[in-house]
Amino acid sequence: MTEGIPAKLAEASVNSFEFKLREANYGGRPKGLAYNIKCMDSWLYEADPLLHLAYEPTLAKIKAGLQEGYFESLLKKYFLENPHQAVVTLVPQPGLAEEKSEEVKAALAKHKSSLSEQQLQAIIEQTKKLKQRQETPDSEEALAVIPLVKLSDLESKAEVLPLVERAVENIPLLFHPIFTNQIAYVNLLFDTRQVPQADIPYIHLLAEMLGKINTNEHEYGELANEINLHTGGIYYDILAYADKASDEHFYPKFRIRSKALVTKLPQALQLLGEVAGNSSFSDKKRLREVIQQTKANWETSLFRRGQQIAASRVLSYLSPVAKYNESGLLSFYQFLIGLEKNVADRLDEISAKLEQVARLIFNKENLLISLTCEEEGFGQFENQLQLLTSQLGNLPFKPSSYQFELAKLNEGLMTSGKVQYVTKGANFRREGFTYHGSLKVLETILRYDYLWNRIRVQGGAYGGFAQFERTGNMVFGSYRDPNLKESLQVYDETARFLRTFNVSEREMTKYIIGTMSQLDSPLTPQMKGERATMHYIRNITQSDIQQERDEIISTKRETVRNLADMIESAMKQNYICVMGSEQKIKANKELFGKLVAMFE
Repeated sequence: MTEGIPAKLAEASVNSFEFKLREANYGGRPKGLAYNIKCMDSWLYEADPLLHLAYEPTLAKIKAGLQEGYFESLLKKYFLENPHQAVVTLVPQPGLAEEKSEEVKAALAKHKSSLSEQQLQAIIEQTKKLKQRQETPDSEEALAVIPLVKLSDLESKAEVLPLVERAVENIPLLFHPIFTNQIAYVNLLFDTRQVPQADIPYIHLLAEMLGKINTNEHEYGELANEINLHTGGIYYDILAYADKASDEHFYPKFRIRSKALVTKLPQALQLLGEVAGNSSFSDKKRLREVIQQTKANWETSLFRRGQQIAASRVLSYLSPVAKYNESGLLSFYQFLIGLEKNVADRLDEISAKLEQVARLIFNKENLLISLTCEEEGFGQFENQLQLLTSQLGNLPFKPSSYQFELAKLNEGLMTSGKVQYVTKGANFRREGFTYHGSLKVLETILRYDYLWNRIRVQGGAYGGFAQFERTGNMVFGSYRDPNLKESLQVYDETARFLRTFNVSEREMTKYIIGTMSQLDSPLTPQMKGERATMHYIRNITQSDIQQERDEIISTKRETVRNLADMIESAMKQNYICVMGSEQKIKANKELFGKLVAMFE
């Protein structure tokens, strides 16, 4: 503290925060909504509503403070010389959930025994009225008072996302010319099919390592400072893009996403090349630390991601592309558990594997670049690209053939939680059906009508959903659901609901408008570039997008009813996965092929 905060660290932190302010990306939320919420933070208290939108004066003060010990004084006042302290220790207690459940049952039984027959009957009648209200649809008169736009008000033409195919240094490049406020979004997509199937878990481990380990130029702490100083962040992930018509044909990519001001492109490209081409895996102590940190992060996030975990798991039983993508979720966590058990004895092996996988992936021959910026920024990118490519390998691209073993595991993933994530999946193309835009309308109908009423209103879950993909993969799911078997029955009864589907024209219009609102949700420049890239890789044409839009707008009641056979056939495949309460899953163990303890 006597030496102060390193100048470059402080400057990098401020620059990183400034980048976020100038980019004004609010996680996909409309900027107008985000700005309004910010206004309320001061306006509600009779202060200037623009107070939290005007960040320039505050930034100027903070930047001046970098030279005046501003942050050091804050640390000294609120941390180093703050006499108020507390140590809070949270200790898990095995069996606590079951113990609490028994206490609640005992308390309820005691309360029931204290009630008179008349009081019990009153509760029963009240419950009947609630159930009747839950199952009674709103009247046409009540619904008619809600304003509604017409189908003719909808834009009939699908938006054409900016995409120009180019090549720089013989590397294919997708350029998305669009106003970005002088920010360049640079995504590097490396095809990972050179990596043998047995080493796929190490691809995901590599994504966790990059940026957290040393390079040949910088220690990892210095590297983080350089990234924050010159970019808006560098992020790493792995995803397999399925061809539009088949879940068996897919293109796995190691994606490095970055953003920087156009004026900072030289530094950004240099750092991208350094991380991809010159990361060092020789520091065994650091490798061990990152593995342990990654496992701990997964442990804290697994239950929060229960919906994603269960849905990906059930589709992995039947779909090759889903099997690949699931390798980065629960399967990866299980891989980490195995690594950590004897990590000290395997560090040489882990280091060598990471080195090998990185060498196979980070080559110019299997690279696709996606660039989103204004037209004038392209020239600067083109002139500086060699700063990146000079650090990559030149191995010829020889893709492996992946042959996944698919099996109907029907797992019960047991946790100490009290609620379930109940999923059921299938592939409707393999049942002889094809993709149609009306399936997107069906998603809306099920989410906000059938599953809403049966799963949430009547069942008490937080919500339910259904998803239908172009590949044929489909999944039904519930989240934070107190039920299990009952929710599976709701999914099975969907076909019966569809065969009697007969809503008014007004209600049908609402479903279509609701579907279009999701289809036409506002996209940032970055999101437009990434969606256009996804369409390109999956071979989705503008004609495909327009056809889907036309089919959504033209969906009729009979179109929805005609989907009943598809749903019935899919549900009969009986692929299920449930993540939730160990007690609940064991009570329904006959439904499962395998019970899995999520945590040791």
